[in-house]
Amino acid sequence: SDIMSLFDFTYWSCDLGMVKKDEGFFSHIMELLDANPSEAILIDDYQVNLDNARKAGIKDAILFQNAETLRGDLESLGFVLAGSSSNESINLRAAMA
Repeated sequence: SDIMSLFDFTYWSCDLGMVKKDEGFFSHIMELLDANPSEAILIDDYQVNLDNARKAGIKDAILFQNAETLRGDLESLGFVLAGSSSNESINLRAAMA
């Protein structure tokens, strides 16, 4: 299954005329979503993108290294992932590429 189908919205930098390393990119996405950056999480494999997300107020910016590390990072933020005993779910609003 296509992972992007799990998200309510997808934003492609090429369609926005911006790239994630542009300082205003993440602020722009938060405005489009009418979302509070403090409630957002960014997972990315480039540190510059994480730094720019933090400048935009996204405090939970995770450097992707591998799936196992990501699982631990998300669990440390309180997320319950598949294979756990909880039935809680996560609302996936947007993906950015």
